[in-house]
Amino acid sequence: MPEIKMLNRWSLFIERRPWIGPGIVYFFFAWTFANLYYYVLPNNLVESVQVLSSFRARQPMQLRVLVPAIIHLISSITPLSVALVDKYILIASVWGVLMLFASFLRVYISKTAAWIAAPIILVPLVWNYCLLTLFHYPSDVPSIAFFLGCLILWRSKKPWAYYICFLLACFNRETILFILPCLLALYWSRGRMKFWITHTVFHVMIFVAVKLILWKLFEHSPGTPMEDHWQKNLGVLTDFFAFRNGAVRYFAFLFGGLHLMAIALWRWVPRELRRLTAITILFWVGMFYAGLVLESRIYSELIPIYTAAVITAAGTMWLGWPRADLERRKLN
Repeated sequence: MPEIKMLNRWSLFIERRPWIGPGIVYFFFAWTFANLYYYVLPNNLVESVQVLSSFRARQPMQLRVLVPAIIHLISSITPLSVALVDKYILIASVWGVLMLFASFLRVYISKTAAWIAAPIILVPLVWNYCLLTLFHYPSDVPSIAFFLGCLILWRSKKPWAYYICFLLACFNRETILFILPCLLALYWSRGRMKFWITHTVFHVMIFVAVKLILWKLFEHSPGTPMEDHWQKNLGVLTDFFAFRNGAVRYFAFLFGGLHLMAIALWRWVPRELRRLTAITILFWVGMFYAGLVLESRIYSELIPIYTAAVITAAGTMWLGWPRADLERRKLN
């Protein structure tokens, strides 16, 4: 019967594209997150996006130009408002983060488990971008997608696609350079020293070239390309050790506490994710000078690392995932 044949075709279509079901669910998660994101700090968000997309913001925020440029282009040629375009980009970014994180998790757990576990990344997203931060910038959430995309493309041995992704990410936010120590932590070997020196030079050259272009484009913008927050962050650190002004509480709830859980479950975290978790120290050190540590939005690239570490460790502890299998699933 025609109806049965049509049903069989649809079943076969879905079976060959297992990402469709999770993709639809993830879209509703992304839409819900975007509405919460806008509800919490609508004034700060819209004002900053309006200024950034008209290229009147001060440095270094204006140097993170990729998403503001896209917003400016779309809002200029369509009747959509700046705020609405930004919201659509945010939904697409969160959806992309969920899809890419599921792909990243499949290195360590089964495909089905990865599809189910991937939305756990929404926990640190909500804490860092809705509950703890005072400001939003359109480059923040896309930087997570770019970071995951770079990790996946490098693992898939697609260098051209990887460097295109890295190049675009450099126009989005300078913290993408953190991908370099992550790759070194995962894949470094003395036998390939020439290979790694070459690719390290490639990364630095692309990053510096993008920065020079952006500095030239926005040389008349107010502010400085890099801000020195050393004194402010030193005060936060003093408050932390003196248990003042809620500093301890802030760092405890950062990432929804997943960074502390990753440390607590260290014994069960796969070896590759231990390396990534350990290398996050470099990010913290860099942000202590260049970023405000009380701005939870700055830790984008660390979110998938801590979340993946907790998911895999918890699966080993409580769901009986075999540790030997986790250890054999090496990145290559």
